[in-house]
Amino acid sequence: MALEPIGLCGKPLSGKNVFASVLEKEFGYEVYEISTPLKRVAYTLFDVPFAVWTEDKKEAYLNIYLDDFVGINRIGLEVNDEGQITYRSLLQILGSGVLVKHAPTVLIGLLSQAIRGSQLSVAVPGVRSDSEAQVIKGFGGTIVEIVRPSVKDAHTHKIERGISRSLIDHTIIAEDIEDLKAEARDYARRIRADS
Repeated sequence: MALEPIGLCGKPLSGKNVFASVLEKEFGYEVYEISTPLKRVAYTLFDVPFAVWTEDKKEAYLNIYLDDFVGINRIGLEVNDEGQITYRSLLQILGSGVLVKHAPTVLIGLLSQAIRGSQLSVAVPGVRSDSEAQVIKGFGGTIVEIVRPSVKDAHTHKIERGISRSLIDHTIIAEDIEDLKAEARDYARRIRADS
């Protein structure tokens, strides 16, 4: 039986994907990343391979320059002295600069389809907007905030500002990755025991 979907929010590099990975590997959850369609667009338009979307490479600079994008809000984007942007910034441009601006319901619709179409419980790392959280809650899901005090708040792009506190059901604080994995296991066991 599928359990409620779980949306994971928090600062960049807080461990949302680590938490989701524990749910997937140890408890049979399906992981749906809202950014996957954007990664496909990045691959199609800019030949960015899927292998770069790991935590240690999201912050790397690629051979794409901010000046190549006309009319994009530059506030909060990571740009080096040569004007190159990071992989994360490319997703921010594609997500908030293109889709949210010109087709705001596309990612929400894809999220809804993924939850509705799954036979498994779904974990969604990277919930960044109130509307994404509301879709998850609409399917009876919960929103879990991941907090790692050691992670600095270096990302100022508007998409990284977080969701409304009123939409967050639980906050998990972990000092390091191993603590976070243990918290994910405990959380999943509590959900199973309650269902």
